[in-house]
Amino acid sequence: MPTKRTVFMIVFGLVLLVGAWASKIVWLYAAFSVDAAIILFGYLISRLCFVSITFNRNLPVRASEDDLISVEITSNNYLGFIYQSVHIEDIFTAAAPERRNKTIFIQGLSRGKSTFIYQERCYRRGSFRIGPIRLKMFDPFGLFFFQKEIPLYSMLTVYPKIFQVQQLPFVLGRIAPRYGEQTTRISGDYEEFYGIREYKQEDGWRRIHWRSTARLAELTVRHFELSSQWKAMLVLDGHISQNAGYGKDTAFEYSVKTIASLAQYLLYKNASFGLCASTKDPVHINLGKGKNHFYRILDVLAVVQADGSVPVRQCIARYQSMIEMNSTLIIAGSDISPELVKFLQFLKMEKNVGIVPVVLDAKSFLLDNKTRDSRGTVAAMKQVFNRISSQVYCLSRYDDLRLHFMGRT
Repeated sequence: MPTKRTVFMIVFGLVLLVGAWASKIVWLYAAFSVDAAIILFGYLISRLCFVSITFNRNLPVRASEDDLISVEITSNNYLGFIYQSVHIEDIFTAAAPERRNKTIFIQGLSRGKSTFIYQERCYRRGSFRIGPIRLKMFDPFGLFFFQKEIPLYSMLTVYPKIFQVQQLPFVLGRIAPRYGEQTTRISGDYEEFYGIREYKQEDGWRRIHWRSTARLAELTVRHFELSSQWKAMLVLDGHISQNAGYGKDTAFEYSVKTIASLAQYLLYKNASFGLCASTKDPVHINLGKGKNHFYRILDVLAVVQADGSVPVRQCIARYQSMIEMNSTLIIAGSDISPELVKFLQFLKMEKNVGIVPVVLDAKSFLLDNKTRDSRGTVAAMKQVFNRISSQVYCLSRYDDLRLHFMGRT
């Protein structure tokens, strides 16, 4: 497409041509010829340059919410003897809506491979198709530019943001388990010393093994394992009513973050854990252990949506065979219906299941008020679940989720 400079040169050339024709001055014809040659040359070169460049994109396959990632764009220019300007626009769909178009302007692209890097923060969880690349290239004289959309796409999975869980109660139902199995934990320790290992960010300073740290010249901690098998089923309420709120601040998003964080905690505790979600297409992942199993659950939590039409109670009833005897059931959502409480009470008695409710105050997500007093609502939610659990977590908007799982100091 022609630029304003091209229009000026065309008009100027027409003036020269009219002047030459009226005055019969030879050098005006020559000036017109030079003007026309420059326009034609710019057009041909811009077309030639446009087909002589290819692109590639390199970025991580996985990230988490609020992670700042680097995206590397590599260009390969096969025609580098002409000075040219390039305008590159990459569509980074994982960014906030107002920051998705990332622009790189290059004044003079050299021959061969060139690498350009930009950084952007992942706005929210999900599976994103990054791309395409929109290219605008100018000729050396700035007379013409051509635009092209390059269908270059990259997949990026953004996991929910995980916060640190320091303690989660290991509780069972009222019925005492068989000899040799884990007993009900109301107080005391349920871990045994296993050895030492390298320090991780989530470890507290109290577990540092100072003698080994001094001997090995690196931080080491005491490693504990559960005294017996800990089995926990994570349940996510995916009913459409969980969408209370706006953008990322919804009750469902808080539930997803909490479930992901608790899954990581169970991973570190070497526990067996699974996932159920009452979404439109119900999610059911059997109990498993290890990092591969954990990332399998994260892959689901990255894309799961609150689009279900049946209560979470029906989802639990449908997959209750996955909930083993003497295990723990952790349920996150804002449903406090009597039917759900009654069914959880049935599971507690029937399978000696310990219930850990994580209850979201849905009303707090509908009001843009950080100073809202939710103590009355929290007290009411705890009163509902206190009959079936000794530990109830009540979460509201603007809460620092870590503080709810700090444990006893």
